This record gives sequence, structure tokens and C-alpha cells, in this order.
Amino acid sequence: MSRKFLSAAILAFLLGASVSARAAEPGYIGLDISPLTTTDMQRLGLSVMRGVLIRGVRPDGPGVKAGLSKDDIIMSFDGAEVSGFTQLVGLAGAKKAGDPVKLSVFRQGKIKVIDMVATPRPKDAGKPAVLVNLKGHGLEVVPATEEIRANLKIETKLPGLAITLVDKGKAADKAGLKVGDVIFMINRSPVQTTHDFDDAWDAALKAGRDSMAVHFYRGLGRTILPLPVKP
Repeated sequence: MSRKFLSAAILAFLLGASVSARAAEPGYIGLDISPLTTTDMQRLGLSVMRGVLIRGVRPDGPGVKAGLSKDDIIMSFDGAEVSGFTQLVGLAGAKKAGDPVKLSVFRQGKIKVIDMVATPRPKDAGKPAVLVNLKGHGLEVVPATEEIRANLKIETKLPGLAITLVDKGKAADKAGLKVGDVIFMINRSPVQTTHDFDDAWDAALKAGRDSMAVHFYRGLGRTILPLPVKP
């Protein structure tokens, strides 16, 4: 199966984990991150809705050694202003083990600059599951957070997984799926998290299905399209 789980928010921030194979080993800084909410912004004293929140710092990564802390807000990455979660994951995709990383973080009303070097991902770091990329299908989905909805101009407020990438000519594109669609059910299984998505996909595989019924919101309407289980 051509699924690959990338390390990002809430479970682990894995720098350099793009779906394309690389000669150099992907980098790792060991941060648990998530999109910034208005509650986080008010709680931490940030005056503008910008950046990505560090929910935790893993003891096995260079982030903790560099002095990063829970509730730091990443404002820039290697000099690039961080406007949101999806952008930060994209910037991270270029990093490899051994690459320098410079972060500007907001902490207790001040900006602090953090320098570190991305390391190889520890074998026991665990499998993240906040972003699903189906390389063969040309499809990428993430939880439809407040920030993702704003960035993709998603109208519905109902829960689900937002499609953030559809590769032209791949199975998802041929099926008619589009960036900004919000998947809320696969076959008869409700989908709100990437774990739900994984379970529904596995169930379809085990059942020997050729395709799955993908239920999603587009605008304020509901649509169902078949997607091949195997591309």
C-alpha cells in the first residue's frame, strides 16, 4: 500500500519527510506542533493570528537541546515568515539530517532565535498520523482545523479531513476530488481523524473492494465519488 504518514503536528514534527525518495536521510527536530487557535493566541499574548504552536518537545530531538519549549510559537523558519501549519510542513520538506535550522519563536511577549541542526529520525520515534499522503493516488489530507479552513476558503464548519493536495493525472484527480473538499465518510465509516481514514482504508482493502465511496463536502453541499482502493 502506498500510504506514508508524515511527522507533523500533535505527534511529531519530522523535517524532510516528503513522499519522494531522497538519497539523504530526512531530518528530525522532535517537536509536537499544531495549528494556532484564537484561544492559544489570547492565552499566550500574541497580537496577530500567525505562526504554529509547539504543543510539546520530544526528549530525543535537537529541539529540546536547543532550548525550545512547550507553548513557544514558531514565527519564522530559516528566515521565511510562518503564516500557518500547512506552509511550515512544506518548508520542512526540504530539510535533511545535518541541515542547519533557524527558528524565530514567540515566547512570553518576546521573539527568541533558536539555532539547531536536524538529526536523523530515531528508530523508536513512533509513527505519526496527522497528515496522510497517498502517493500513488496523488491525494493528501489533514484534519480540517480552523486554520486549514481559512487557508483553503472552506465554507462548511462540519468536521472531517480537508484535501490539501491533488496531483494532476493521478487517481484522486481522475475521480474528481479537489483541494478544499472535506471528506467526512468513507463507505459507511465516519471520518474525522487520520486514524479514521486509515481504518476505513484498511477495511476496504481487507474486504477486497475495488473502490471506496468517498463522501465529502464541497462548498455547502455533499457529494459522493468512487475512488479506487489501489491506484
